[in-house]
Amino acid sequence: MVLSCYLFGMYVLETASGGNGLLWAGDDRLGPGNQTVMAISILLAVLCGIQGFSYLFSQDRTDFYFSLPVRRRTLFSAAYWNGFLIFAAPCLLSHLLSWFIKDSKHLGDSLFLALAGFLVAAAGFLLFYHITLLAVLLTGNIVIAGGLLAFFVFYVSVTFGVIVQMYSKMFFQTFYQADWLKRIKLYLSPLDLYQRMAGSGEYGAGAGRWSLRAHAPYLAAALGLAAVLYVLVRVFFYRRPAEAAGKAIAFPAAQPVLRFLLVVPLGLMGGYFFRLCGGQSSSVVWVLAGILVAVFTFHGLAEVIFQFRFRAMLSRQRQMLLTAGVCALIACSFYWDLWRYDSYLPEEGKISSVSVSIKGMDDTASYSEFRKEDLRNDLMAESRFRHMELTGERKSAALEWIRSLSEHSEGKQEAITYAAVAYHMKNGSDIYRQYPVTSSVDLEAFQPIYESGEYKAGTVSLISYGEEDIDNGYEFTWSNGVSALTPDLSGEEKMELFACYRRDLEDLSMEEATEGVPLGMLNFSKEGSMNGGIGYIYPSFTETVNFLKGKGIPADKRLSDYEILKIVAVTQEKESGSWTDYGRVSIKRETIDSKAKIKALEKRLMYQKYGIQPLMQPYDMDTDYQVIIKGNEGDTIVRVNCVALK
Repeated sequence: MVLSCYLFGMYVLETASGGNGLLWAGDDRLGPGNQTVMAISILLAVLCGIQGFSYLFSQDRTDFYFSLPVRRRTLFSAAYWNGFLIFAAPCLLSHLLSWFIKDSKHLGDSLFLALAGFLVAAAGFLLFYHITLLAVLLTGNIVIAGGLLAFFVFYVSVTFGVIVQMYSKMFFQTFYQADWLKRIKLYLSPLDLYQRMAGSGEYGAGAGRWSLRAHAPYLAAALGLAAVLYVLVRVFFYRRPAEAAGKAIAFPAAQPVLRFLLVVPLGLMGGYFFRLCGGQSSSVVWVLAGILVAVFTFHGLAEVIFQFRFRAMLSRQRQMLLTAGVCALIACSFYWDLWRYDSYLPEEGKISSVSVSIKGMDDTASYSEFRKEDLRNDLMAESRFRHMELTGERKSAALEWIRSLSEHSEGKQEAITYAAVAYHMKNGSDIYRQYPVTSSVDLEAFQPIYESGEYKAGTVSLISYGEEDIDNGYEFTWSNGVSALTPDLSGEEKMELFACYRRDLEDLSMEEATEGVPLGMLNFSKEGSMNGGIGYIYPSFTETVNFLKGKGIPADKRLSDYEILKIVAVTQEKESGSWTDYGRVSIKRETIDSKAKIKALEKRLMYQKYGIQPLMQPYDMDTDYQVIIKGNEGDTIVRVNCVALK
């Protein structure tokens, strides 16, 4: 109780002071998203669960408690509710005090947030409290209980969030992500469920946006899972033998179940790493060999831990072979695609809309590289899946194009890039795939989809904003790499600029977008906010260019129109040699100040942020060019980071 009061007291002090001390790690001080309260809840759940039933780890103390003239139901209830009250009383009081200190004048939203914060914290506490109690009651040793607790907390995240995904990426050519894997991890992983229930990290710079309607499914899932665990905990406590104290596992019947659940994912990991050692062209033999080695090793270690005897390493051989067989079946189902994953295409009638993202096309993500080993890492896909909806004729055209890609993928041709696809189904689910694009013919066939308004709405973030954002203080900023200017526009003029840009974008062809170089870019953002939209200005955007020129902005000025004094080329070259040189690079600098060389090079140079079409406009990613331009005022210079087209 003292520790609980201290921790929640620190939370109240942090909230009252408005400081950013070590305890503070979140973006919602009063409501459910407070990560300080989340950490305290988990810590107290573990400590209360272990402390309240720690006598079960000692034979003498167990005999004493079980010999008392009270029923086990009474013993359990006394320890259980004592642990819960140690958390609940300080937690509720601290939330009410925080509300009183920060915003007691408002009885509506702020009080609701404070009470919602307590409700979510209590649900999270119960979830981890019951998991801890389950680990304690299944074991007779505190060290084994700690290991089993970690096993319960991270099992779903590691098994479904890591191992199954690794196998899918290795053996399924069209795998991107799986909605069902995300749902399993979200609803059955305690940490993920608690974070989503609390809305941790969802509020941006402001607090108070947590809503019960949006988070009710996660709250219900947490309470439901906690209720199931509570029933199991009570059953195990009533049935636990007194002589289980000191043993690794309290119930002999639980040993094969726990061992199987532990060894299967570890066996699959062994097969995965052996396949990596054998190379991508290695046969299934490498996978099976890795499974056998891993199952033998970890099955034996589990027996040593369970029986506290090293000689037990070779016991339960039939169970070991059964576990290895299950792992082999799972691995082979991936290796030979018995799930028919790569050949699956949803029926058009069941699809509501489609979203498509092609790696290397309109790629505005920071730090995104278009290299052969990085083609499947599409940083823009998630955003496009949220904002793009191809329906009607565009949906049919997209599905026809995807079918052609699927047929090409069966031939195992080398991909020049990948297209990530999200099928948004009418039943509310999402199906994801990633298909290899093997030729320029595939890209040419994509032209009708690319030039549609639905596709552009998902790739150009600028047009997702409108009149409401103008009223909220958003401003336009124009830049071309050399200068950045903010035009002084009224609300009507901002709407007019939006209209000009939308009309120009509607007429933008795929050929110009993928082969031309932008003149500049418009950034629509608000000071102090991380939100904002970007739109590139192409030479054909006459309405947008003329509007900006009318405001005194040189929107049609290119890099070659400036006076370039010199160019500094910085090239990174990987060093070759022994294994100790792996990952090392050497830096080579070259200064170009000859007018003839500058003239020849400037035709290939473009502002670094314009390199958004590396698929159709490949540029040298190993060399950065710093272009030194004469400034407009006095003896000044402007440095522009550029890349050179190949």
